[in-house]
Amino acid sequence: ADQVWAETTGRSPSTGFEPVIVLMDDGFDTFHEDLGDNIWINIHETPDDGIDNDNNGFIDDYRGLNIETFTDEHAISDHGTQVAGILGAKGNNDVGIAGVTWETKMVIISNVTNVAEIISGLNYSYNLKKEFLESDGDRGANVVVNNFSGGIKYEFPESQLEWCKMYDLLGTVGILS
Repeated sequence: ADQVWAETTGRSPSTGFEPVIVLMDDGFDTFHEDLGDNIWINIHETPDDGIDNDNNGFIDDYRGLNIETFTDEHAISDHGTQVAGILGAKGNNDVGIAGVTWETKMVIISNVTNVAEIISGLNYSYNLKKEFLESDGDRGANVVVNNFSGGIKYEFPESQLEWCKMYDLLGTVGILS
């Protein structure tokens, strides 16, 4: 990692468009001292006003999306928090650990516990990137990679065909899964 960090720690490239990672899990501590600064904020959404300010179909998705409640209130989970830490904990701040990309933003999608929620989360990721591309970077998010480090027991292959199709769809807008 230190050799990569000599080149980049995840900060914005010369284009000025901030690369974003989407993390899907059952929950996250979005205010953790190593994570809070790197949580992506939907600047076109006004928090806690009960209105879909950015007209994306979700009310108050200011700090990501709880896929079950359709809010940005996330349950705290050790697993999701640890995954977020590995991928994007703030580095060089004398606190905790440094993530692999410690100067990148992370879109948090929580309460992902079944195939339908996985597909919904992937669709949210797709729409963020599509909106980013269609607005020349003014709206949405420059999602470059999506992470779901989980699995569903006894669910393959038939029930996961739509899940696999979503990965293909993400690729059409440049999202690596």
